[in-house]
Amino acid sequence: MGDWIVSEDTDEFVEPSFWDRITTARFDSSDGADSPVDRNYSHRGADMDQSSRFWSLVVIQTGWMAATLTLLLLFDMWALDLYFILSLNGLLIARVLVAPVHGKPDWWRRLNWLVYLGFALLLYLIVQRFVHYTA
Repeated sequence: MGDWIVSEDTDEFVEPSFWDRITTARFDSSDGADSPVDRNYSHRGADMDQSSRFWSLVVIQTGWMAATLTLLLLFDMWALDLYFILSLNGLLIARVLVAPVHGKPDWWRRLNWLVYLGFALLLYLIVQRFVHYTA
């Protein structure tokens, strides 16, 4: 895959690293850098694992919300605020499970804002319940 180069440390031929391939890529099918992964790779020092971490988060959160909805309906405990609180807990747990190892990609920063919004809404629900029960 691609052109082989002479290693600086030894006199043997080695395949170039991914970083070398994408910084010198000709984007034709002869060097293997024509795949969508190579073209859309972020040059911000993020590892290749970031996209899969994002999609893992999406799958975990979707599964958690579906299971929560099913159980709430099955046990006849459906309430929108309870579903929101359980979904937020699932998001926080999933967030810990797939936290990026190196750096903070854009999707992680956007997820932080979503979590902040979730906490603000949770605070609103708590205040609303407090006012309801003290009035």
